[in-house]
Amino acid sequence: MGSSPFYSITQLRRLQQLNQLYSVGTTQSVTVGELAENLSCSERNVSKLMGTLMDRGWLDWKAGRGRGNLSQVTLLVDFKAVTLKQLRALVGVGQVQTAFEIAEHFDFQIDFKANLSNWLQDAESELRKQNTLIYATPFPLPEWRPMHARSSRSIMLLEGVFDTLLRFDTVTQRVIPHLAHHFSYQDNQLSFRLRSDVYFHDNHRLTAEKVKDNLLIRHNSEHSYKILFRHLESVTIEGQWVHIKLRQHDPVFVHLLADVHSGIFDTEQPTFPNGTGPYSVGMFKSFHWSLTKNHRYFALGGLIDQVEFWETDSSPKAAHFEELRDLSSNNDEDSQVAEQDGGLVLQFIHHNNMLSPEERHWIVNQFRAVEMNMCQANSIMRCHQNEGLYFFTTTSALPRRPVVIEVRHVHRNLLLKVLEQIDVASESWVVVDKGDAHDYSVDIYFDCYVFSEDQAFQYYEWLLTSDVFLRCLSVENQKNMTRFLDEWLEESQTSDDFLLKMHKAENWLIQQFYYCPLWRDDMIFKTSHNLSGVEINAMGVPTLAKMWLD
Repeated sequence: MGSSPFYSITQLRRLQQLNQLYSVGTTQSVTVGELAENLSCSERNVSKLMGTLMDRGWLDWKAGRGRGNLSQVTLLVDFKAVTLKQLRALVGVGQVQTAFEIAEHFDFQIDFKANLSNWLQDAESELRKQNTLIYATPFPLPEWRPMHARSSRSIMLLEGVFDTLLRFDTVTQRVIPHLAHHFSYQDNQLSFRLRSDVYFHDNHRLTAEKVKDNLLIRHNSEHSYKILFRHLESVTIEGQWVHIKLRQHDPVFVHLLADVHSGIFDTEQPTFPNGTGPYSVGMFKSFHWSLTKNHRYFALGGLIDQVEFWETDSSPKAAHFEELRDLSSNNDEDSQVAEQDGGLVLQFIHHNNMLSPEERHWIVNQFRAVEMNMCQANSIMRCHQNEGLYFFTTTSALPRRPVVIEVRHVHRNLLLKVLEQIDVASESWVVVDKGDAHDYSVDIYFDCYVFSEDQAFQYYEWLLTSDVFLRCLSVENQKNMTRFLDEWLEESQTSDDFLLKMHKAENWLIQQFYYCPLWRDDMIFKTSHNLSGVEINAMGVPTLAKMWLD
């Protein structure tokens, strides 16, 4: 048998052809002409090809003498077993990407995913030499387009690939320059000058025109955060300067440009993430994506050269960082909990047959009375958590019909545990997964929000872009909410002033039973012994740029 475990795709394809023709261990009689036809080669090359496959130890071949005489072929190995052995050997020497490409070529992706956790155990030392981080996630490739990403699952990808014009400094709690190395805001105009040493991952230089395109797309196109750009009146450029004229005073607009969802992307490549960030995208599959260090990055970049993200349902023993699904059911002593800012909430959906205020009040009281071994939340944001939660309405009523509750799969088990503790018949609740909710008239959306350290902006963003605003308020109340926020923005000299005013809006939402905070939620994860520099932000997302492998 050959000493090398590595074969070319062409050689493996030959073995695949033989495996489709002959059973392992069974001797077949065949002419040279038949072999040539079956293997798609000339009769002249049959002898050479069969000799090569014999040297590999894949078959035994006895050539027939004379034209037309039968040769004897005995296949000795199974194609799939040989291929999986090759994949394991490649993973073992750190060539995870190459192994996946071969698996994909022969349609063995499912087998590759199923075995990767065990195969990676052989690769630990080699991955350390290559400075490659293996990151196991319980979810597939998240939304990567900055304007459309609504889940915290996208944050690590967005922060790695894209940069923002400005950045929120968590130490000083102020917005500071980033892609723009200088900015000023006065008389409703924001002006900033771009750095001259910034390049997209395809080596094209960042220009003021590109920045203008990004701003206008966000202002004019439909996306999750469009309403936050409503005050933008015009964008003009002058060399490396970009000037934004706003329709009214808006001290939060600079925070908007510092938010990860305002990341600058290449507008000419709408189907592939091309940014200016510390990492560029390599592999881009639903269950496998990779980031490679940008050595041309203008600022302090990451310490890891390559990051391989793999969606997996198992627990990869050799993964350097692993996100776990369920905090309440995990008893692993090696697991760690990351405290998040945000929490689980009830959101009461607006529709023609929506629950009455009395019914919503009853449901809120029932949910908040359930003990879940988590800190009870009085506010969506931790900065307002110390305020008590009181209801002016005291009248409650048991719902007159089954209540339809929509939930994302990740929180389904938690919701069911809550409902089990409420003393009503089980048929009083109809629980539907988010993907199937369109077939129902949903009464409640049970969900979780998490927020970054920029509290004023996050509060503002939640009030105008969350499901509470989009699904729980009538059109008229949406207009009222927007009008109140605009008035408070005009009155506020700073974003901190505005933050204090926004508490009134949340209190109104709670008192009207449009939404109600329940408990704080946390993220649970594991890290390997040789991964250092792990910092988890308020959204429960690790900061990739600060990690390193010992």
